[in-house]
Formats: sequence, structure tokens, C-alpha cells
Amino acid sequence: MDDGERITILQPPPLAVASCLPYIDGMTEAVPRSWFSRTIDFFEGGQPIAVLEHAVLRSSRIVVGEDVYTIRWRGVLRRSYVLEGETRLLAEATATLIPPRCEVMAGDRNLTLRGVGLARRTFRVFHGDLEIGTIRRRSLFRRDVAVDLPDSLPVPIRVFLAFLVYRFWRRRARAAG
Repeated sequence: MDDGERITILQPPPLAVASCLPYIDGMTEAVPRSWFSRTIDFFEGGQPIAVLEHAVLRSSRIVVGEDVYTIRWRGVLRRSYVLEGETRLLAEATATLIPPRCEVMAGDRNLTLRGVGLARRTFRVFHGDLEIGTIRRRSLFRRDVAVDLPDSLPVPIRVFLAFLVYRFWRRRARAAG
């Protein structure tokens, strides 16, 4: 090696997964850590904003910075879900598999998730009759999800809505065999 030569070792960014996805302003990206992982990282502009730790049994967690939120559910055909912070209830939801629909009460907002199309790869989010966003799979062969919701919805609520869609897809896959 000559005295004038330098060797530079480049380190990948800590969360390089999100940098390979095109970012659209106002869109949140949900990226599972691996194909079989139940942990999903949420990004905005390539920056991590939340983590969803999806559990098998009756409780999952959302971590946003230092804050931890708990999701609990019950029921078989008509599932009900609650999102709780440390001291208060943030949202409640009731989901039905047929038709693919979920009614969500988040604070003073009444939101509805409705599956669209035959494959139900896209869910539209409504506030009353007004469509305010979508949650959709980015590809048929990947588990990445684009969460296009207004910034006026708090991050835990956006992650909770994505969680509900993931649960619907999981229940549908189990029902299909």
C-alpha cells in the first residue's frame, strides 16, 4: 500500500431496509424484520418512528420512542381490539371477516377500514363517508406495507390501523388453508 492510498470502510445505515423503498411524502412504510418475523418496523422518510411487536396470544405491543402501547383482543367471528397507553384507552375496534371491515373508535374519530378488490390487498380508511387514506401491500410477494394516512392521526393510531389490516390478512390466510 502506498503512503498516498487510503482505505475507507463504508458502514451501511443502521436501518438500511427502509432506504431501498421509494418514499412518498406523507406515507408510512411498514417493513417486517424478516419473512417470518412478527416484529414490524415503521418508517417515515427512511427514519424509524415505531415498532409493532405482534404476539401470537392475546396481546401485542407498539413502541414509539420511549412510549409503549398495548393491543389486546378477544372474540372469534367478531373480534374486538383495544389500544391502551400507560394510563388511558386510545382506540377500540370491532372487526368482521365477512365482509372485510373494521369499525374503529379513536378518540373523537369514527374510522372504518374496508377491504377493496378480490384479493383484499388494499384497505381504504374512511372517516364517515370521506376516504382519508389507504393501507396496502406494496407487492404480491413481499410483506411490506404502505400506510398512507394523514399526519393528523397520531403514530400509535396509524400503527394500530396497520396492525388491524395485518390481522385481517393473517386470519384470511389461515381460513384459506
